[in-house]
Amino acid sequence: MKSRTRFLVFLLPALAMGLAACSGSSPAPTLTIRGTVTNDVSGAARYYQACSFGKPAPGTQIVVTDSAGKVVGTGTLGTWSHATAKDPAGDAMFTCAMPFTIASVPQEARYGFQISGIPGTIYETSVSGTVHLTVGSSS
Repeated sequence: MKSRTRFLVFLLPALAMGLAACSGSSPAPTLTIRGTVTNDVSGAARYYQACSFGKPAPGTQIVVTDSAGKVVGTGTLGTWSHATAKDPAGDAMFTCAMPFTIASVPQEARYGFQISGIPGTIYETSVSGTVHLTVGSSS
């Protein structure tokens, strides 16, 4: 019985120190990136149907990386907004902007955005507020 008591006397402080060490470290701060991706359909965006002519399309995956290229978050593009604006001629015009939200992204000095099916990476240093990304239209 004495050896069991001595074992517990030594084990309990060690466990307490281990738990204190684990709870003492705080998790790295993260943020939620909100943005839009617009396919530049070169003026053809006068009509809502024209949005479907370009790439990417709603549901396309978007990946965010740190400055070293390591993936730190993923999301998917939402559906185009039905909101309209007026062009100089007074005609209704759609923007073809697809929203996205990527949560729990580690804070970095620079972010890279890669959109499935679109070559290259778009780099941004400021992601506070809404990030607006425009990509070329390729069929």
